[in-house]
Amino acid sequence: MPRRFYLLLTLTTLAGAFLRLWQLTAVPPGLHYDLAATALLGNEVAFNGLRPVFITAFTGHEVLFYYWLALWFRLIGSSIFSLRLAAALIGVLTIPAAFFAIREALRFEEHAFTIAAFGAACLSFAFFHVAFSRFGLRVITQPLIQSLALGFLFRGLHRLSTLHAPPSTDLPRTSHIRLLTFNFRLWTLDMGLAGLFTGLAAYTYLAARFFPIPLAVFWLAVLVGSVVPRSTLHPPRSTDLPFVLLSFVIFFLTALL
Repeated sequence: MPRRFYLLLTLTTLAGAFLRLWQLTAVPPGLHYDLAATALLGNEVAFNGLRPVFITAFTGHEVLFYYWLALWFRLIGSSIFSLRLAAALIGVLTIPAAFFAIREALRFEEHAFTIAAFGAACLSFAFFHVAFSRFGLRVITQPLIQSLALGFLFRGLHRLSTLHAPPSTDLPRTSHIRLLTFNFRLWTLDMGLAGLFTGLAAYTYLAARFFPIPLAVFWLAVLVGSVVPRSTLHPPRSTDLPFVLLSFVIFFLTALL
């Protein structure tokens, strides 16, 4: 990545951190009753041995944020500050995660870095994200986890493009060389992490239950694209379908686990 984008991402993340951490206990003022429920459940996980997969109390709560909150309660004590700090830190981490997801999704675009930096800056200053980062509610976990899921998914599938040899009169030999030099470990790791974060998304917020729908459409398009020729100049290659299927299996089984 060009050095200037490291600088832009650092400045964007620092600006986002300031907006999310400045006067954290004073803005917004007071406590919403949902925050009281969040604090009670966080205390149960931190100090009373509660280890749920799903919390049925208070109309139902996904649990990922509560384990994260319990960590901060154990480290610095149970307080309004630690409650909001836990959410604010997730909000800050979402900014580089969004950059990562956009960059990987648009890897083939000429201005992918610029678009990713612009997207991260928009999120850094977005009122809705700043507000939820400061409230201390579990919903703030969903954008972070889904950004990581999409980032690793697109990066893993992009690695398959290294198997695609350019047009050549010696295509079989070129394809064989590409297969030998392909980094199976990194590809498997990316697909596994994509599945891991996709599975974790179910533990973030109830809206994440819709996340599998666009993913299913996406995977269907990828599978169809691996067998249907885009044009006479871009026929499917023999390596396409097996690796796409294996990518899906790694992704699906990790998410299911």
